[in-house]
Amino acid sequence: MKKKVNIALSLFVLCIGCFSLAAESPVILSFRQCYQLALSRSEVLADQQEQVVQAEEQYKQAVGALLPSITGLASYTLQPNSSDQLLIKANATYPLFRGFRMVGAIKEYEQLLSAKKEARQWAALQLYSDIAQSVYLYAYLQQDIQLLLEQQSLLNKRINELQDRVNIGRSRPTEVYSLQVSLFQLQTQLVTARSQLDTAEGLLQFLTGQDIAVQVEPTNNFTLLPLSSYQTRIQQRPDIKASIARIESTKLLEQITKEGESTPLIDLNGNLYLNRPAPNQSMPWDAQIQLTLPNFLVDVAASKTRESASVRKQAELGLSLLRRQLVNDLTTIYANLIAEKQQLQLFEKAQHVSEKNVDTVVKDYRLGLSNNLDVLQALNAHIDIKRSFNKMRFAYLTDQARLASMTADLGAISK
Repeated sequence: MKKKVNIALSLFVLCIGCFSLAAESPVILSFRQCYQLALSRSEVLADQQEQVVQAEEQYKQAVGALLPSITGLASYTLQPNSSDQLLIKANATYPLFRGFRMVGAIKEYEQLLSAKKEARQWAALQLYSDIAQSVYLYAYLQQDIQLLLEQQSLLNKRINELQDRVNIGRSRPTEVYSLQVSLFQLQTQLVTARSQLDTAEGLLQFLTGQDIAVQVEPTNNFTLLPLSSYQTRIQQRPDIKASIARIESTKLLEQITKEGESTPLIDLNGNLYLNRPAPNQSMPWDAQIQLTLPNFLVDVAASKTRESASVRKQAELGLSLLRRQLVNDLTTIYANLIAEKQQLQLFEKAQHVSEKNVDTVVKDYRLGLSNNLDVLQALNAHIDIKRSFNKMRFAYLTDQARLASMTADLGAISK
């Protein structure tokens, strides 16, 4: 009976332990899932969305300025030595003529709204680049640690084999010591890599808002389109579209300022009186047309027009600079991808050769044709090549994501 109780207790403790580990272990997500989490978590995107909302409301307000406005007024006046007066009326105002300024203002807010939407889309593309850099760094460090552990296992195996040879007098103790020194150096690299992995994991948690682990399937498919095809996509970037929309907005503002300062305003006003004091109590309504002449201080009007023209010119210069920077950045990152692709192909070939070299050197060592230093160098070279290939592969994937973000390749981003 006691034995059964102990077994049941052990199973209970084991279940509790497994449940705790499951509860504490991070959720394993793909790159796409990490990006979706980052989109929902980003304060920058949320801020951009609020700016879109504000621009939409400003557009509605501009449209509302073209519509009649109806207001109500009620007042009660106390007068000494006279009867009190009660006034209740409804007032309606309709803008008959405002020149170009009202329609232009609506178009201006349309362009501003378009610019805000494009700016939000560009922020999402930048976030894609940031999350790609973080995810691929995390995945690279995971793979690098696995390779270091593989190298550690090989060194331990070699140390055990050499120790057996030392025991039978076929090898010298210094050979074991040299391998042990290499093992200690390797362990320091492991400590550094694990520290970097913790930092990368913290960055992922910051971007996604969750404690997660990333699972990325490395790919050996490194394809690139011609540079010209990427250059044509630059014009579709949201920040380019936003800059163009801002320029159109400044053009409208310039036209509104120029015409608004020189055209009169005509408004139709009407009042309906529900209660009107004497002596006009017999007139239940009145109407008037109001003409407002423009400001005759011509110098002020011209100054405002020149200021609007300067704002437009400034926006055009900003777009020109942005386009030149994009061309330069695109050329640089494309050249990096070409070089990385060539290095990956060479590293892939080097891996096969280094693996054959290790097998050959180990066989020669057993036959007495090579020494322990040759074996150690061959092993280290093989792992170094694998680590370099791993590093270059994730560097290529990171730059590929940057290229997709830079060229607003929504097809690649949505995969």
